[in-house]
Amino acid sequence: MAVWDRDSGSATLPAMVTVQWLRDLDRDTFAETLRTNLLPRAGGDGAARRSWQTMWRLLADWPDLQERAQEALSELLRAVEEHLRTNTDDSQAKAFREHCQQRWSKLDPSRLRRGGQNASRGEQLLAAIAVHRQVLIDSGLDVRAADVALWACLDPDRGPR
Repeated sequence: MAVWDRDSGSATLPAMVTVQWLRDLDRDTFAETLRTNLLPRAGGDGAARRSWQTMWRLLADWPDLQERAQEALSELLRAVEEHLRTNTDDSQAKAFREHCQQRWSKLDPSRLRRGGQNASRGEQLLAAIAVHRQVLIDSGLDVRAADVALWACLDPDRGPR
């Protein structure tokens, strides 16, 4: 299987992605998790998408995770670039390269926020609201109108859920 093949048995994310969960992944599992989660799952539920968003936010926010992610993405990009030197028309490999590059751009060190002590108050607040939403929904606790109104700021184009 080529690194750009997206298999159905790919690494699924837990309902609650945490810094510690990411840190506990061994090198190969970490790289596989990133490889198979460059894009959110098609047809996934809202909780799966929030887990995906949380994972990439944590990877960008925590310097040690950012470095690991950049190393893993670099290896993936090297493999796909090597393939594309001799297979210039492979559209699937080109799309995979583009997805890797997009994820890499989100890990730019100048974008460090909460984990790098460079967070603005607004970024800290949005991160806290996202965690609040995920914990409340995943725990099955009652969601109040005030919660829904608060969460609307995370998805301004969609409005309250």
